[in-house]
This record gives sequence, C-alpha cells and structure tokens, in this order.
Amino acid sequence: MWTQIFRQAAENIKKRTNNGCTECSYRMPCPFGVNIPKNFRIWNDFSMYGNKEKTKQAFFQDMDPSSRGNQCQKCGKCELVCPQSISIRKDLEAAFKELSTLK
Repeated sequence: MWTQIFRQAAENIKKRTNNGCTECSYRMPCPFGVNIPKNFRIWNDFSMYGNKEKTKQAFFQDMDPSSRGNQCQKCGKCELVCPQSISIRKDLEAAFKELSTLK
C-alpha cells in the first residue's frame, strides 16, 4: 500500500517538471556563460514544489546574473549535443520569463 502511495506522489511531482533536463552538462560550457543545468534545476524545482522564497534565493541571490537564461544568444550549440533533445533556447527563455516575475 505505501509503495503505491509513494509511487503516485513521485509521479505527481514528476508531471510538474517543465523539461526533462538531467543536468548531464553535455552542453556545457555555454560560449556565452549561461549555466543551463542550474537555470533548469531552479525552474523545475519551482514548478514541482512551488517554494517561492527558495526559488527567489536560488535565482536572484545565489546565481550570478551573467549565467541566467537571458544571456543566451540562441546559437543552438547546446541543442546539438543535448541527449534529451530539449528545446534549450526556447526553455531558457520561458524559464527566465517565469522566474523573473518572482522578484
């Protein structure tokens, strides 16, 4: 019984993720300094858990502004090597837009 409850809870949380980034870092370093895995981790964590204060801390205080998603120049090099075939450029833009509203 508990196994099923835990499995269902995990599935419900997973459904809230914005993308399937596994933080493999294959697409790092970004030539423009964007920390792709960190941007996606913060965005996904906020989507899954909704902790606004923790997200604000991670995005606005712990993360260097030069590594945020708005620094992406859309060169596409990251998408060529992403094993999850994530639309990184589009997702970085969406992540930055959403996270910026928390300020």
